[in-house]
Amino acid sequence: MSGEDSGWGGQETSVRGQDVGVMKDLKEPEFTVAGEKMMIKDGKGCIELSSSTSIADFDFIGAEGGGQLTVSERGKPDATYSVSIYGTSAFRLPLKEGETKNIIVKYTPGLESFAQQKFELSVKRLSSWVLVRNIQIISDQGIQSIQPIATRGDIKYTVSVGEEISRIDLRVYPDNLGARISLGNTLITDRPRRFDSLEGLDWKAISLVPGPNNIRLFVISEDRSKRREIFLRVVRDERSLHLNSAAAMAPRPEKLAKGGEDAFAMYQRGNSDSSAAGIASGSLPNGNEMFSESMRSASVLAISDGVSSWDKYGINSGKYSKSLMKHTVQACKGRDSHSSWQAVDILRDAFKASKKLKGSATALVLSLVNTTLTAAIVGDSKFILLRNGKVFFESPTQEVSYNTPFQLGNPNVNPDMFEFQSPDDARQCTLRGIRPGDVIVMGTDGLFDNVFLDNIETLVALATSKYPQDQLPELLSTALLKLAMGNSAKTMGDTPWARKAEVEMMKEVKALLRESGGDVEVEYDLPSGGKPDDISVIAAVVQ
Repeated sequence: MSGEDSGWGGQETSVRGQDVGVMKDLKEPEFTVAGEKMMIKDGKGCIELSSSTSIADFDFIGAEGGGQLTVSERGKPDATYSVSIYGTSAFRLPLKEGETKNIIVKYTPGLESFAQQKFELSVKRLSSWVLVRNIQIISDQGIQSIQPIATRGDIKYTVSVGEEISRIDLRVYPDNLGARISLGNTLITDRPRRFDSLEGLDWKAISLVPGPNNIRLFVISEDRSKRREIFLRVVRDERSLHLNSAAAMAPRPEKLAKGGEDAFAMYQRGNSDSSAAGIASGSLPNGNEMFSESMRSASVLAISDGVSSWDKYGINSGKYSKSLMKHTVQACKGRDSHSSWQAVDILRDAFKASKKLKGSATALVLSLVNTTLTAAIVGDSKFILLRNGKVFFESPTQEVSYNTPFQLGNPNVNPDMFEFQSPDDARQCTLRGIRPGDVIVMGTDGLFDNVFLDNIETLVALATSKYPQDQLPELLSTALLKLAMGNSAKTMGDTPWARKAEVEMMKEVKALLRESGGDVEVEYDLPSGGKPDDISVIAAVVQ
């Protein structure tokens, strides 16, 4: 039994190959179409006929005493005709392949016209060419069979395989059709392949990438006059993962008294009591040179860097970032089963709760749900994901101009001379197929301005080879913080910040030479050493 919205605005009900029973005492009308009984509900009914049925024969059983039957095709009043019946009568409708006819039937039992009944019926003849007999997804966990049905829209199926499955075999059995197979955007193939075998066709060893794998099957009739697409979405069974996390932070020495400008948040979904590392401990206590905190099973991580230029206007430059991280945890606590755990939606809620504060800050939020990690990035804080000891993904950053990052702030409470962004401007990333053992390192610009990615790779590889996985987050966050602090204090040497500053300086020099026509001699010292800054690091191991 199937139901779909009818052209009359009511709910149709169709019956195919099922006996709905004879209506009590035959006192209510009953329709049988091409030998199949149609269920009538609230005066409406629909039935789907096979593609080989070109004539719809209606057998109508009315109430005792006979009556009058009037049949008209909807939208074609000239096609109205009447049938006088007694007991059982019949009328016929020709149907083209793929055609749907909507008809209106009026029945007047006996001679009592005031008892007239009206029925709105829909008869559909299916198209034969859309059918594929069978599709099989074959993996180590067995064979999953799909029998596509004829439909007017796209045919879409989702198939789940085990998390450990890395390849499948696709086997398609066309129904007297030629077929061509091509793959969706998440898979790579040299070119589409054409198959004409009617006995079945095999495509061996389709490699699965992390996340959903989209397979698109083109079904083409033998005369090439008709074409249909079937979409298969192969996903791995998701498991619930969490982030064994630890944070470490330290301000510039001159900012110790006010607790620095950085803040962080960590939260475990489903346990509102496990957010201590993200609220009270997320901002550096005044006067502390260094601070660290850990959470064994976090699902949301966030970090924020207050914009230091607010100090010139008598505003504590760390107040906004700390408020933003506090409200990030509150936003997580306030979510229920219907709430979105997308990183950008969490950031939006935290931003709204901080709208009355003066100041601004960069922000980065990560949220892990099962095996999918979402990120929302505003400014120059970023994260990297390492897999098997190598950087697998590096998030983008955002700058208005050199050394001026995107920053969250409320223009209604801040001076008009500044430009602010909102969560709607965030760079969003979605990483599917996150695996146990993946390592995430996130930090403010104080980390990534002073430590090269290959240095992080080396440190992660060394720690992974020597220490148990449960100890890695605290070891890595502390070691990376100390490495960044040491490099930031150097006045000589190569750092990411020095390289970037050199590029920007050369741009200025070249612009000056162009303006002067090359007649000016320019002397300059190349930048060197690290960049003194507040530094915050969160290291996490997926478990």
